[in-house]
Amino acid sequence: MDILNRVLTLIEQKQMQDKDLYSNLNISASTFSSWKSRKTDPPAKYIVPMAKILGVPTHYLLTGEDEKDIEVTPWISLTNEETHLLQAFNTLNEKNKWRLIGNAEAWGDMQKEETNSKQTLSTYQNTKQTSKNKIS
Repeated sequence: MDILNRVLTLIEQKQMQDKDLYSNLNISASTFSSWKSRKTDPPAKYIVPMAKILGVPTHYLLTGEDEKDIEVTPWISLTNEETHLLQAFNTLNEKNKWRLIGNAEAWGDMQKEETNSKQTLSTYQNTKQTSKNKIS
């Protein structure tokens, strides 16, 4: 079913008249009639106002699908660990979400410091070994 057929079906289901729609869209009866007779979908600029007048999401007018039936595909791939972490995060209240974020940032900072300390120690040990080798 195309957009126009969904619109016409909704008008019928809601016991509206064509005039209720075209007058609220500020278009002429002949414009609306020509869409019907030519079986052409209305221009894009009318989709949002039509959806509001008919009390349906624009997605429904465009596709015929309920928004709740849409499967959202993340734009990035998440590992199982990341998915599990996000699911657990979403069960927290707002206060605990911010606590967790603060803790995670602190743990990240501590990890950076550990890495920097290990690199500094490793550099010192390499320098010391190089100096020893030159003396020998």
